[in-house]
Amino acid sequence: MERIGFRGLPKETLEQLKPRLKKLHLPS
Repeated sequence: MERIGFRGLPKETLEQLKPRLKKLHLPS
């Protein structure tokens, strides 16, 4: 997940983005 580069964002934002990113990366 580090390659995306969300270091500048707060943890709260990361927690909200992580589930969304996982859904996007998972094949439907």
